[in-house]
Amino acid sequence: SCSPAASVGMHSMAAHSREARIFFERFISKFPFCPTGLKNMEDHRDDLIVIVAGYTNLMQQFIHTNPGLESRFNKYFYFEDYSADQLLSILESQCRRNSYTLSEGAREKAAKLLAEAYESRDENFGNAREVRNLFEKLVSCQSDRIAAMESPTKEDLILLSEADFDAAAGEPEAE
Repeated sequence: SCSPAASVGMHSMAAHSREARIFFERFISKFPFCPTGLKNMEDHRDDLIVIVAGYTNLMQQFIHTNPGLESRFNKYFYFEDYSADQLLSILESQCRRNSYTLSEGAREKAAKLLAEAYESRDENFGNAREVRNLFEKLVSCQSDRIAAMESPTKEDLILLSEADFDAAAGEPEAE
């Protein structure tokens, strides 16, 4: 059990957000050297690398949940969000990697959607995760469309169409 380490951290977290406390509790509960995770981070600092990653604000809250964490995590890397063009490139790459092609209409709609998502992004913006979710929806909608065909061609099987995009976005199909 990791209770001793978690209870040490809980005392200093009282004034911090619920999300940061939950994150800290999960970190400590999964730490490989429980129940004395923070002590072992220090004792094994020459042999151990611990990497935590997440949204900037939540990570800052997490680091401040316990004074011992702040002194042990002293290297930070910040990554900018992908641009709308980069997000579209990621979608096209996922299509290629999985042997799909985007129709021109689907590509145009994806470019518009990803540009809008980028422009309206907030602290919860999922970056490439947004693209992965879109890709998975497109594939799901494409398989529904293919299932309704009597004799799909090879091109049908690899094409993610504008209709698939509309279905993924919850838009009514054009007649």
